[in-house]
Amino acid sequence: MDRRCRGQWEGRLGAVGIGINGAYDAGLDHNDRLGRFTTLNMATSYTHEELLALLQVNDGGRIMRLDLHANVITKVDCELKTAFLLEHSEWRTSKHLKTRVSAQMDLRHC
Repeated sequence: MDRRCRGQWEGRLGAVGIGINGAYDAGLDHNDRLGRFTTLNMATSYTHEELLALLQVNDGGRIMRLDLHANVITKVDCELKTAFLLEHSEWRTSKHLKTRVSAQMDLRHC
């Protein structure tokens, strides 16, 4: 073994940055006994830079929509991605309501 190679491996733990991306949306469709149809859609999205939200109600042709956008200031500056996680779930609580949740996480080592 060449002695010049000894001691060149150093245990160094750099900074760890975590970036989270998430999204949530839900929809509700309702039809009452008089035939009136109502739809409610809601969606939110979050990243480490911005937050988005949407609420939309459609009731018999009348539409109300609310959009929200906000910037979230964080500093995540890494060069090497070491782990990645993506989660997606969807379920129905009734025949009218279906909910979907998805989340994404990056774990980076600088």
